[in-house]
This record gives sequence, structure tokens and C-alpha cells, in this order.
Amino acid sequence: LESFALCINGDRSRGVMLIGADLEKEKEYFKLNEKLEKGEWLQADNIVYPSSGLADYLNLKLGDTLVLMSQGYHASTAADQYRVGGILHFNNPIINQKILVTPLANAQSFYGAEGMLNSMVILSGDQQILSSLDRIIGLSISDKDLKEDVISSLDSTKYEVKRWDEMMPDMVQIIIADNAGGIIMLTILYMVISFGIFGTIVMLTNERKYEFGVLIAIGMKRTKLVFVLLLEIIIMAFLGVLSGLAMVTPIVLYFQFNPIALTGQA
Repeated sequence: LESFALCINGDRSRGVMLIGADLEKEKEYFKLNEKLEKGEWLQADNIVYPSSGLADYLNLKLGDTLVLMSQGYHASTAADQYRVGGILHFNNPIINQKILVTPLANAQSFYGAEGMLNSMVILSGDQQILSSLDRIIGLSISDKDLKEDVISSLDSTKYEVKRWDEMMPDMVQIIIADNAGGIIMLTILYMVISFGIFGTIVMLTNERKYEFGVLIAIGMKRTKLVFVLLLEIIIMAFLGVLSGLAMVTPIVLYFQFNPIALTGQA
């Protein structure tokens, strides 16, 4: 059950998105509990979980009382106070400023909408990483079939069924652009590397023209000479890969365990 509310603590207030959810299912399917910085993940009465940006703005700490005001079901006044049971951290700085999570029963009671929902997430059960770009952006046949099955079992005059890519077209565009950008950057990178290697090989070949001439003059076959050159190139490439890995692995391992933390708006 999602809606807006006004959070108040002392002389500070901020409008937030209040999300009432089944915390056990959020923990099982979406790992929301892993975003918990402080506190415990409990499906208890009168407990809310503000995002860390919201908590910092309102000067909230564990156990503090947070007052909420909003408009409830049938335009009734919604107002109550809740205890901060934990603080969540979201990587998106905008979301991290305006999200407040609470058990579903709390939200239903707050808005006077007992037993009601305004959205439901349906999972197909296939949680494997999808390799095809069409499936990554939500265009798989199984998703379409799932949508049709759900529509056929619901009253279309009351409920609307959408796939995630239909609900978030901007996200689909971001995914497509990100994939295309990655392919372009890799293409440029490999072109630069290829010309670098090609230049090195041309230089080595030109420097040994007279040596090759002598080898051919004393009876070496041209095909065998080409094979020897190819073998040299493969050995150089192999040694280059090994030396590159030897130089870069310590640096990669260091930053793996000592990452540079991007804070603030970054």
C-alpha cells in the first residue's frame, strides 16, 4: 500500500513516499533487509524504517518517535506516531531522501484502508539471470503469457495489469542505452588495441627483412617462415597477457578490498 505522507520530527518536516509492505516477503524476494544500516528487521506494530537521507534531515535515531500526517481513505484525515525501528540506505540519492517503509498492517491502519492494497508484485518464479537483451528489458514470451494469464483471471474493469517494462519505460531506455554504450566503448577499445598490436608486428617484420631474405635464400619455404612469424606473434601475445595480469592483479585486489567510497551526491 503506497501513498504520500508528511513526516514531522521537532521543527522539521518532509513529504515522503510511505510504503506499507509484507516485510517477510520483501526480505525473501527483494532482500530489502540487506539495505538496513541500523536496527532490526521486524514486522511489528508502530514501527517505521526511514531512508538514511530522510533520517539525517529529520535528525532521527533508533527509537525516536516520528509523526505522520496524510489523507486517508475516502479523504479522511490520517495522523499517527511511529517508532523508528531501523534506518535503510538506498544507493539512489533521490530515493534515499524520501522513502519510508512500514509493515503493511501499519499503513492500512494509518490510511483507514484495512485489508486494501493499491499495488501487488507478481513474480513468475524464474529468478535466473537472463542472457538475451530482449528478455532483460522484459519482452520475453513467458512474461507476456504470465500477463495474459493474470488478466484472464481478474476483473479488467477494476484492475490494471502491467509488466515492469510497461510501468518503467524510462528504465528500459536506460538499460538499452547502457548496453549500446558498452558495446561502442568495447569496439573502440579493441580497435585501439588491434592497431597497437598491428603496428608492433609491422615494425618487427620490417626490421628483419634482410634476415627473412637470407632464410629464403638458403632454402626456407615461405609458408614455414609465415608459420614461424605467426608462432612468434602468439607467444608475444601470450607473454603480454601474462605480464599484464601480473601487473594489474595486485592493484585490482587492493581496490577489491579497499574500494573508493563515492559519497554525497556522487
